[in-house]
Amino acid sequence: MPSDEALDKHLRLRLTGKDQTILVDTTDATYNFYGWAPAGSNTVAGRAAAVWKIMRTGKPTTTAYAIEWANGTPAYAFVWDNRAALSYA
Repeated sequence: MPSDEALDKHLRLRLTGKDQTILVDTTDATYNFYGWAPAGSNTVAGRAAAVWKIMRTGKPTTTAYAIEWANGTPAYAFVWDNRAALSYA
């Protein structure tokens, strides 16, 4: 399991980038969702388009901290608006 410092560094590195839209959703009690998409994707139509790479982090159990990708892959192929209903691995 990564230390909090290593995890923070990992997330900071992943959240940087040029010409991208980056969204973070911390409203879920267990998970945080991070999404990357082409610049300009933070619109109603863009959030409903399958152009997002989505990562979920959280602590679903008392013993493990999870860092997972939608469908187990960091592909720009998912809909941000569906992030909570996607499968993660």
